Formats: sequence, C-alpha cells, structure tokens
Amino acid sequence: MYHVHARPAVTVIDRYVNVPGMPTEPRVVPIPCPFGQTGGVVYVYYIDAPQPALVDTGVAASPQATIEPALRAAGVSLKDVRWILATHGHWDHIGGAHAARSMAADGVSLALHAADAELLRSRRAHMVPNGYQALRFRYLDDAAALARHDALIMENLSGELAADRALNGGEQISLGGDVTIEVIHTPGHSPGSVSFVLSGLDWAFTGDSVQVCGSPGVPLYVDPVAYAASQKLLMEDVRPRRLHMGHRFRALDGSVLESVLDGPSVERALRDSVAMHERMAAAARTVTTLDVGNPRADALAPAAEALGLPAGDPTAWPPSFFTTLHGHLARAAVQRA
Repeated sequence: MYHVHARPAVTVIDRYVNVPGMPTEPRVVPIPCPFGQTGGVVYVYYIDAPQPALVDTGVAASPQATIEPALRAAGVSLKDVRWILATHGHWDHIGGAHAARSMAADGVSLALHAADAELLRSRRAHMVPNGYQALRFRYLDDAAALARHDALIMENLSGELAADRALNGGEQISLGGDVTIEVIHTPGHSPGSVSFVLSGLDWAFTGDSVQVCGSPGVPLYVDPVAYAASQKLLMEDVRPRRLHMGHRFRALDGSVLESVLDGPSVERALRDSVAMHERMAAAARTVTTLDVGNPRADALAPAAEALGLPAGDPTAWPPSFFTTLHGHLARAAVQRA
C-alpha cells in the first residue's frame, strides 16, 4: 500500500517543500503540551497545508496556554485550523477539543473514529468502572484515589461535543492542494485509535497507536489482539517513513525515543512494540490466581516480577501495567470459559 521512495533534490517554496513527481511536503509543527500532576507531556501536531489540520488537542488548558503561543511563534494560529483530527478519545488527547474548536476557523471539522465517539460526547464515559482509567484503582481497592483521579479528568476536559465527522478507517481527507490524509484504523490502545497517514509521503501520525514500551516502560492498550494486529499492519502494510507519536515512549533497551522518528528508527519502534507486546503476554501467563471479575493487585505480583517491577509494592506499578495486563488476562479468561 505504502512504499519508500527515492528522493530527488528539493526546492523550498514558502512553507512547503516541492519534490518533482511527489506530493507537497507540508510543514509540520510539533507542540509538546504538559498535562496531569506528574510531568506528563502529550504531543499535538499542526499540519501547515492549504486547509491546516491540528492532530489532537491536548487537555483543556492546552489550546490557550500552549498550542496557540507555539503556533503564533511559527507564524500561524488556531484561527487557521480547518481540521481537528483526533487520533483517539483519551482525555490527554481530546481534552482540549472543545476549546480548540471554539478558537479555530468557522466551519472547522472535528474528526474522530466512531468507536471512541462517546469519550468526546460525555465526560462520564472516561469514568466507567471497567474503563482504562479505573482499573488500577479497582486492583488497589482505593476508592479515594479513584475519586481524585476522576476529578483530575473532569478538570482536563474542556467540554462535551459530537464529532463533525465519524471515522471508520479507509477515509481520504483532503487538506487542499495535493495534501491528502488517509485514515488507518489501528485499534488496541483504544477501540477507536487511528493513524493519519499523509498519502504519498508515508508520514504517519499515530497518537498512541504505537506504544513501543510506553512512557513508564510498560505499554498501555486495552485489547492485546487488536494492538498486535495494528503493529503488524503498520509494519508490513503501511510501512511509514516517519512516525509522529503522541508521547516520547521508551525503546526496548530503556532509552527514551523522540516523538518524531524517521527512517530506521521507525522500523525499530514498531519491532520493539511487537517484542514488548510479547513480553507482556508472557508476563500475563505467570498470573494463575486472578479473578478478573474481582481483581486484586497481589495476584499480579508474578507478572510485575517478570517485567522487572517491584513485586511487593503495587503502588509503584505504573497505571499502564494494570490496564494492559488486565486486557491479556480477561482475554485468557474468555478463552478458558
């Protein structure tokens, strides 16, 4: 579907790069947006095309406090944005959607996959008992900590709204001229995770679809089968030349990757994602006493030890550990039933 191209000499004209026989290369402005209380950073991207697009929006404060100043420094503004492209519906990526939409151009279109649409329409959808945010606190049996975390999420969601365009994967979105985005459904991290690929350039904006080893050293995904299939799809069929990721994830050797990867670093990230997924699956197989309907943290101690986490201190385990392991264990329970 996608292929690496030999690249002739380029001519730079204004904010675009013209290459004979290839689509225009738009300028991409990466914007790191802080969030949460523990130094989290999510990356959003401005695609400077004839119809400019903003990929993800950070949290509620991000559009005014971080995105707009960064864009003004680059000579543009949120008022120029014609498309808001959400890679998925988690709060650190769409929390600023309502605010960004109100600051963007008249007629701006917000696009999100249908499977994550409820996370945009309803704050409460982020707080369901078995949701990706609540699982850690169920394992730790800590209702007070869950309440505090729910309050944090509420503060970081700028409003409730419906997407202007519900995506299903396979769509082509024109950003004007010869700049076109192809929507690739890459679920696993969330049911509605997508990757936006610039056609002909093979630049992929993956949000959190590619986790590598996660930010804390453990990847976050809710559906292990879908996640593995998405990594295979990206690695074997999409074959991006550049990744624009939602965070600075860790590689398998523990090093911290940049949010934008090129060339051989792309293949390394995808292969490390597959390898880490296999490590998570192996760790899950060490858990033999868990009741997935009434989970307790101490049952996960063998998996924590297998992954090099302090087996005796569940409070030190990253939130992603609980969510991802639960996905593996819930699937295994279904298979046994």
